[in-house]
Amino acid sequence: SATEHGRDVEQLQLRFGVYQPAGFVLGPRFVLHSPTVRSIEEVGKLRKLMSPFRQYFRNRGRSSMFWWYSPEHLQEAWEHFQRAIADMWQAAGVDPEDILRRIRACYGAHASMREKHLQFWESQHMTLQDKIKHRPKRLQSHYYVPPNERRDFDEALSAVRQHLHRWGLLLERKAQ
Repeated sequence: SATEHGRDVEQLQLRFGVYQPAGFVLGPRFVLHSPTVRSIEEVGKLRKLMSPFRQYFRNRGRSSMFWWYSPEHLQEAWEHFQRAIADMWQAAGVDPEDILRRIRACYGAHASMREKHLQFWESQHMTLQDKIKHRPKRLQSHYYVPPNERRDFDEALSAVRQHLHRWGLLLERKAQ
């Protein structure tokens, strides 16, 4: 710690920031860098503003966000993302106009990418409307879980794992 080295935390002048991948709307490998802040509490607030967008990290095959989320959903996410960025910059005490201008320009530059994803989504989801025997082999599953149900299942599974872990700890304590 800083006190062990004879320094005050204020002397270290630590700065913190949030790095948020945003390839789902701004192109592959785009990472948003937040303004830097001085305290863990402040970076916690910035991180919380970006938390709804962590669900869009998956980007391969059936786990691709373009498989699970419709173009309308991603457009809505883009609108929320812009508001969250503005809120994040304002929370850090920085004017958000410059960053909003930059990400909107980047968003406009990737319109062709979004068009390709729209075509992919339409073709894949139209295939799901076909009879199972007419679908491509990879889509012949009888079981399709909508994204919102999948998240509910993941949350329930996570809760069960936590309870099992706690139960194991209690059993260990009783055994001692």
